[in-house]
Amino acid sequence: MSDTTPQLAVRHPSVRTVTGWTIFFMMLLRIAIGWHFFYEGAWKLSQPDWRATPYLLASAGPFRPVFRMMVKDPDGKERLLKNTAAQAHKDHLKERYEAIKKHYKLTNEQEVELEPYYEQVDAIFADPDFKAQAKNYDTLLDEIHHQELLAKRTAFDRERLVYMYQKKSKSLSALLARVQAPLASLETTTINRAGEKRLTAEQLSAGALPPEPS
Repeated sequence: MSDTTPQLAVRHPSVRTVTGWTIFFMMLLRIAIGWHFFYEGAWKLSQPDWRATPYLLASAGPFRPVFRMMVKDPDGKERLLKNTAAQAHKDHLKERYEAIKKHYKLTNEQEVELEPYYEQVDAIFADPDFKAQAKNYDTLLDEIHHQELLAKRTAFDRERLVYMYQKKSKSLSALLARVQAPLASLETTTINRAGEKRLTAEQLSAGALPPEPS
């Protein structure tokens, strides 16, 4: 006759899934990821011409308005659409020229008259073609704002909004390129002047102009 005495349940030891090697390699992975983020951040801070502006402007999601608020005039309204835009560009042109003079230590003979460049700015803002482009851009901004306020968007609405963002970016770049042309011309003329007014080797040793703040 078989023994029917109940046996106490024997608890087998659990299998150890986290070994010392697992912990070691997980620690290495965390250090590697941390080092990667630290290095990328430190490298960007060490670059004088690096700017976060494109990343902030291209942000998406619920925090998009917050990131865009970190950028001055993200849609270019102050630089293109306001009545004071032309004067603002003249002031900026003068400010930039003062930075050029200080950077290269220009002599009185090497200085450039700014009045012709001011006239170029006025001519650009008075150009009917530029006015038409600026008006179309302003209309596009209104359409984008209306689209962003929609409580519910279909897939078509989302695709349309992405397309409008791309169109806005191209239009803004084209308009800014036109109004910033006098400044680019001023910088080129000042640095590449010929004859007695050209920069000396000592002045050129100062290196490239420091980038403008975003």
